[in-house]
Amino acid sequence: MSGAEVVGFLLGAIPLVISAIEHYRDGLDPLIDYSHYQSTLKALRTRLRIQLNLYEGTLKRLLLSELSSIEADVLFPATDVPLETAIWGTREIEGKLRKKLGNQYETFMDVVLEMDVVMKKLMNKLDIDLEGKVRYNSSSTNSNLTHQLTLIFAHSLNG
Repeated sequence: MSGAEVVGFLLGAIPLVISAIEHYRDGLDPLIDYSHYQSTLKALRTRLRIQLNLYEGTLKRLLLSELSSIEADVLFPATDVPLETAIWGTREIEGKLRKKLGNQYETFMDVVLEMDVVMKKLMNKLDIDLEGKVRYNSSSTNSNLTHQLTLIFAHSLNG
């Protein structure tokens, strides 16, 4: 995956994780002491939404002056439109990012790649695919899910 593709992946992955957290919260109600997890899930969801807004805002400030209106519409669609990440992987978009960031491009991409690692770990822990659908497997039990969520939330509150 090219650097610019990772940038686009994150724009799509963060909302998927937020959605998965909301669905897990709904499914956990009858299984666990919800009062503890409700505040943890809400805090994590809020933190992810803030990060998404900051990330998207940064990308827009960097790129909107460099993009055609068609490119801007594809890269930053309305919230109810599925994100098309294919254009993020083009050399043209990566070139525009490089041009705008200059010698700070490598540092920017280091941060983006670290975010990519974190989002992929969250998606794996939440057991969701790139479309936001839950992957079911025979080894996933409710107690295993509860344990995974407890570890995620404990880490997110301490991190």
